[in-house]
Amino acid sequence: MLASLAVGFVIGGLLAYFSIGALYNTQPRETFTKGFVERIIDGDTVMLDTGESVRYLGIDTPESFGNAECGADEASALNRRLVENRWVDLLSGPEERDQFGRLLRYVFAEGVFVNAELVREGMAHARSFHRDERFAQVLVQLEFGARNASRGSWQDCDWE
Repeated sequence: MLASLAVGFVIGGLLAYFSIGALYNTQPRETFTKGFVERIIDGDTVMLDTGESVRYLGIDTPESFGNAECGADEASALNRRLVENRWVDLLSGPEERDQFGRLLRYVFAEGVFVNAELVREGMAHARSFHRDERFAQVLVQLEFGARNASRGSWQDCDWE
C-alpha cells in the first residue's frame, strides 16, 4: 500500500509538472513531438515508421541480442504492450542522439510515461548517462520500489 501511494505521488507530480503551463495559459518549456512506433527493437529501443530508432532516456533494460540477458524477453514484451503500433509523444533530453545515431527520448503513450513504467514494473534499471536528465530521481525512486517489492526481473534475475 505504501509503495502504491509513493508511485501515485510520483505519477501525480509528473502530471502536474506537464500540465502547469496549461493552468497559467503559458507555453510549456518542453516541446513534444509525435511518432508512430512501427516495431520494438528491445526493452528500451523502438523503431518509428519514419525509420528513426528511439532509445529511451534514463533507463537500461537487459540486452536481448546475442546471449539474451535475464529479463530481456520480459522487458521487450512489456515495451511491446505499451507502445507497438501506437502513436507516442516524444520528449527530448539533454542530448539529441547517442553514438549509434538513435534519437534519445522520454516516451509517453496513452497517458503512460513508458520509461518510468518499465522501471516501476521491474523490467529496467534507472540509468543516467548525462548529468542533466530531468527524471533521474523519479526513475531511481521507482527502481527502489520495484527492487524492494521484488517486481519483475528483480525477483527472477540476479540484478545488481
